[in-house]
Amino acid sequence: MSFSASSSTFGRSKPTFYSEEEETNLDQISQDGYSSKDSMLFVIDCSSSMQQPDENGKVPVLEAFQGVQAVLMNKIFTSGNDYVGIVLYGTEKKSNPADHDHIYVLQDLDIPDAELIKETEAITSGSMDFLEEYGATQEEHPLGNVFWTCIDMFGLKAPKSGSKRIFLITNEDNPHSGNQNFRNSAVQRAKDLAEVDIRIELFGVNKPDHDFDRSLFYENILSFQQRIGREVDEEWQLDAKTPAGTGNALDDLVARIRRKGSKKRSQFRIPFQLAEGLTIGVRGYTLVQEQKRKPYKYVADIFQQSLEVEPITAWKCADTNNYLLPTDIKQWYPYGGEKVVFSQEEIKAMRTFRDPGKFGFTAKSLLAKALWPTTGLVLIGFKPRRLLRKHYNISHSYFIYPDELEYEGSTRTFSALLYAMLKLDQVAICSFIRSSNTLPKIVALLPQAEELDDHGVQVSPPGLSIISLPYADDIREIPVESTPRASEDIVELTKKCINKSQIPGHYNDMAIENPSLKRHYESLHAIVLEKDIGEAEDRTVPDYEEIHRNIGHSIKTLKEALDREVPEELEGPAVKKRPTGDESSPRVKRARSQASVEDHWRNKSLDKVGDVVTENQRKV
Repeated sequence: MSFSASSSTFGRSKPTFYSEEEETNLDQISQDGYSSKDSMLFVIDCSSSMQQPDENGKVPVLEAFQGVQAVLMNKIFTSGNDYVGIVLYGTEKKSNPADHDHIYVLQDLDIPDAELIKETEAITSGSMDFLEEYGATQEEHPLGNVFWTCIDMFGLKAPKSGSKRIFLITNEDNPHSGNQNFRNSAVQRAKDLAEVDIRIELFGVNKPDHDFDRSLFYENILSFQQRIGREVDEEWQLDAKTPAGTGNALDDLVARIRRKGSKKRSQFRIPFQLAEGLTIGVRGYTLVQEQKRKPYKYVADIFQQSLEVEPITAWKCADTNNYLLPTDIKQWYPYGGEKVVFSQEEIKAMRTFRDPGKFGFTAKSLLAKALWPTTGLVLIGFKPRRLLRKHYNISHSYFIYPDELEYEGSTRTFSALLYAMLKLDQVAICSFIRSSNTLPKIVALLPQAEELDDHGVQVSPPGLSIISLPYADDIREIPVESTPRASEDIVELTKKCINKSQIPGHYNDMAIENPSLKRHYESLHAIVLEKDIGEAEDRTVPDYEEIHRNIGHSIKTLKEALDREVPEELEGPAVKKRPTGDESSPRVKRARSQASVEDHWRNKSLDKVGDVVTENQRKV
């Protein structure tokens, strides 16, 4: 039986068989966010103090809207199903369902569109007079009413599933300091937000004469977020312990909003078995990953609307012209001259690794754990860190963090394990199966301590990195016949070139954008906003003039020194000259034997065709 594929557009396609690329594709998809829709509400303080420019001429309200615009642009092209809303408070005008004073709902919770982006761009560009349009008040207004409005908006508009977050942007770190009733009301409304799983992300902004201090009021507000029954937010933990004024500079506001706007999603959530009867929960993240273009989608114009087409693939038998069910299709593998046929269930079972039963912790059972691991991480033992070589990392790593959702007390146990490994300078050897349809691996858990900069801001988080260890045949010995050594003069000249080519300060490799992706998204932005497509700057191109000015002379000196010393050292054996032209050359005979009759006629060599054919027959 033979079969062919045909396509239709009335449903979504599903893979018939397991694909070897499935494990790779899982790295790019969130396992806890396939169907969830995030709801994000920007709550911006627009009082008089937020309208005053700083020493650099930047206005906090306008900087906040720049961050909002960046998040909206990102949502349109990467998370088209997320809901975004904008609420202004401290305005002279009001527009909200409960008719509270000094609260203006600029955008209700909805999927962002081009019109909303154009409106925010008009505010940031100055083409719209913000004060004239919305005004600013110096009167005291209840912050609790702002939280109340947010609860109503989430309850009426937000999807039932998915995360709900409030991005609160303000430079007032101690609201209602002289009004205890307003203060208590705001605290109570913050508790109400936490009870319905709405998280507050605070973006404090320093004033010219005062650094934002969250301990005066908002530390109490944010403490309720720990009671939310979702995953622990590492960024919230960082904000909670950040010193007063640290990380609240107006210059960093847009970057902070953009960073928080992209919600971190774990790649997997698995158990980590440390010993018999001792299991904790961990989440796995991919810290660094190549950014790629989103796949295009087909649309159809129906009733003056562009609706997405959902293609499906159906298999048809070429002999009977009938459509085949998934159970009708089988695969085979040649073995011993016969075709061994497998059903889909058998193929799925072969690629599924199940728990073979409980193991003890004897030497034999530890080997069994490595050969028949359970889904998740299983601790096998420890090794000195010095034995983990850099070239053992043959694939991208994962970063794991404790997960309290399934196993209470995971954070305390994980922290104890982490700091013990750091103190003893050890790595853990584990068996690792990320999901039931992925192959088992032997991995090393590399401990990583928390790193803070001079201002107390976290540079790298504490946790464990999963390093996939290679098998024996993954490592090859490269034969080295000789290792030429450079002279002292060459070494010194090379050191000068390297020292002069170093970038002063901290080098941030994440600051250089992919020019192809940048051009792609800027083109999409221009189409959405009905603008002309500009030229994208390619920051990957080196600044040759600056390089020549700094180290041009040193490179020239090094090159001249190499020209004097290297040629004699690298002179190898003479290369034999290939035979050309004579009739006895095998290469010529082989080429002529492949020539056609027409080629021989052009070359006037038809009389030699018979000799070549006879010779080839003798060889056969």
